[in-house]
Amino acid sequence: MKTLYIYIFCSFILVTCDVGSKKQLKTEHLLPDTITAKKIINDKSGLGRHLIEIIRLAKLKNYDILGEYFIHNAKPDNNLSFHKDEDKYIKGDFRLILIHFEELTPTNEPRTWINNAYSLYLIRMGNKIAYAKIKTIRDSVILEYSNEILLSKLKTISKDSFRISNYFKEPLEEVRQLVENKNYKNLIIFLQSISRKNSNYQYSEILSRQIVGDYYEKEIEFQEPSIYQINIVINGDKIVYAKLIGNGGNYFHKTQSDTLIKELSNEFKTEYYKDIKLDSFFNKVVYGTHCGIAGIQPEYRTFMEKLVSERNAQSLEKWLCSETAEIQLYGMEGLYELKKKGYNLTIKQQKLIKIIKSKNGNLRTCSGCIYDQESIKGATSSFKF
Repeated sequence: MKTLYIYIFCSFILVTCDVGSKKQLKTEHLLPDTITAKKIINDKSGLGRHLIEIIRLAKLKNYDILGEYFIHNAKPDNNLSFHKDEDKYIKGDFRLILIHFEELTPTNEPRTWINNAYSLYLIRMGNKIAYAKIKTIRDSVILEYSNEILLSKLKTISKDSFRISNYFKEPLEEVRQLVENKNYKNLIIFLQSISRKNSNYQYSEILSRQIVGDYYEKEIEFQEPSIYQINIVINGDKIVYAKLIGNGGNYFHKTQSDTLIKELSNEFKTEYYKDIKLDSFFNKVVYGTHCGIAGIQPEYRTFMEKLVSERNAQSLEKWLCSETAEIQLYGMEGLYELKKKGYNLTIKQQKLIKIIKSKNGNLRTCSGCIYDQESIKGATSSFKF
């Protein structure tokens, strides 16, 4: 678990939670007048003592008391940490607070603990809590409380339509919205912004390479705190196709522009003489010789050597037309080996090889235990046709 720094308890906090391998909590609304901390313990076995106390204090509707509990109890030896992301002004005396807090709780296994992370959403007016919600990273709501009298005041002074959900936009939801809007530039600006504001949010570009023309495939990873990956095809600032996946496979969202996909397909067919298959992008083929501690050959190298031994230039040519750059490289290397054995490349094969050699971006490579990336131009430079 990362070290979390304690700030003065009056900033807007975004909190997410991960209950690890424990059974997920059923989504429900627990109103303060209808449920007690004791009932929560009985109904939700495995909840930590800090979480139960935070629930109790949130129901007292006093922001200062709740804040003091975090400050006095957030210690490494006390199994509680928290981080305040943001303190945001709404209207009048109302402010938004979003807090991440994590608690180590024992399991039924001896000497085994699990790190549970939660999100605490608050709207306060002075030291009075108008709204509170605690939930897990998988969106299971543990507590949701609202003071209708205070919220009615906020609604009165709000000129726009009043909805609680409009105030609490989590990074994952914002990313999903930006992906859906199909604007790549705005997506990257947002990811850069949240990673600068909070070290708990990180993003990195894992892979970027040219498909054809101005179309590129990219793999982006971001953490909030669970790890998510965006597999994306772009043309300039336009998102052609995107898959947002993560949280151990529990989250999936896909979007695409049918118009841009059609344009990409036409351009790809012009270059490579075949229809494009979007599902063929973003696989994990690696280009190399012997990989891992045992020095195992990548499967496509084994296939390539078999095709070379059979002098199967036709199948190797099909690899040149693959959507996957690493497979294209295996096809090129196979034809290079055949050329050294006296094979004369066709005009079509020469054209395809020239196109691949000019592509921008990187390949996934392996050499022994080292898995890395190499530019396509660098990897193809040794093949002198």
